[in-house]
Amino acid sequence: MKISLTVIALILSYLSLFSQNPIVREELFELNNNQWNKVSIVERSFDNQGALTTEQELYFETAFQKWVFRNKKWFDAAGNEVRTIRRFFRGLNLGFGVQDTRRTFNDKNQVLTEETYFQEDKNRPVFLTNRNEWEYLADCSIIVRFYRQDQATDAELYFHNLQFRLFDEDCKFVRFVFNDRDISVDRLRNQFRLSFESLENGKQRRIVETLTCPNEFGCDEWAIREQKIFDADGRLLYFENGSKEDFSRSITNFEYLPTQTIRTFQTFTRLSNSTRQLLESRTVIVRDTSDSILSILSASPLSFSETTFAYNNQGLVTQRFSENTRKNSTGIETFRDTTSFSYAYYCDDLLKTQTIDYGNDFKTKVEYSYLKPADCGEVTDEILPFNLFPNPATNVLNLTSEQFVNNTLSFSIIDAYGKVIYQQRNYRGINQVIAINAFPNGVYFLQLKSQDKIATKSFIIAR
Repeated sequence: MKISLTVIALILSYLSLFSQNPIVREELFELNNNQWNKVSIVERSFDNQGALTTEQELYFETAFQKWVFRNKKWFDAAGNEVRTIRRFFRGLNLGFGVQDTRRTFNDKNQVLTEETYFQEDKNRPVFLTNRNEWEYLADCSIIVRFYRQDQATDAELYFHNLQFRLFDEDCKFVRFVFNDRDISVDRLRNQFRLSFESLENGKQRRIVETLTCPNEFGCDEWAIREQKIFDADGRLLYFENGSKEDFSRSITNFEYLPTQTIRTFQTFTRLSNSTRQLLESRTVIVRDTSDSILSILSASPLSFSETTFAYNNQGLVTQRFSENTRKNSTGIETFRDTTSFSYAYYCDDLLKTQTIDYGNDFKTKVEYSYLKPADCGEVTDEILPFNLFPNPATNVLNLTSEQFVNNTLSFSIIDAYGKVIYQQRNYRGINQVIAINAFPNGVYFLQLKSQDKIATKSFIIAR
């Protein structure tokens, strides 16, 4: 079932190409012994502006003949997940265990706190188990502090560890590191060395070293090293990182073909704990301009696999071809599989059905109910007028339009040099909020894009 759910999630990511109406209910079925058995339900609620407010997932276990997993989420007006309650079946005598997670956000839609409450079973009280706190630094770096509860005692929460997420001067993510002490930011930064080396061909190599700290006075030698090389257009060409402690090393080369198809070559070397020999694996991934994966090739000392995908005109997977070869004690085994995906949409004002055939008499079916009647004709591609404010802006940019309620669009921020520095799809709601505090002052362009049309507005960041 896990495999089928994974594929369903992949297919759902493309569902907006067929309908611009929010889905209020999904029902997943599996065909067993010529009978469709319901295995999951997803129910959603929306406010009067079309913004998602709650989402509930139910998973059915035929062996127990019970809904063994329930997951309900609540969202605020900006689309932030403010609360999640997970209920999981632990047995007939214990009933459901409950995990309740609650989050708070700042005015930039960044999470500030996350508290998790837990109830082991229906006969035990609810207690606070975890509290996580986020601190956002001026240079885009982030500190997350984790606090835990000792379940054996009634003591207060204690500091467990922290995670420091380091960004460079362009607010690009560099690396994160954990520490089991709540130390100062300066001490955390002291564990990194970040430098840019200019090469003769105009490219830059970024060198990041995560250092070990054997004493209170700083770090003496590196534990993890990272290098990056970019081309003149800022595209990543080479990425290498390695760990000195376990002698592992990963190298990724990026090739941009004339068609803009991207081919990624990755080589990973690691030290075997049993033989103390260096083992090397290779992966090659090819993507097209829409970031869809065309093929994956993976090789290791004991196995080889290749998977290719075919798509239809709507960008949905129609076939997946896979071949796996691996060595064992008796020789070499080869497994081949061809999975076909067929999509049959039946319009009855509120319902569409999607059936996926995996071969070998294994099929799944998903039925969708929509907030508004499903559009069985041509989907309009028109971009309606939208408002952009404030302009000049400081830390937050707002976009408002009725089209964001029932349409799936993408918007990009482009700097004065024509470089795309931000991309995102809209969520369901009239108002869209974009955090721009990481961008320096200057002139920018907001580009709104549907499947075939583009609309652009300029704005200024001035602080």
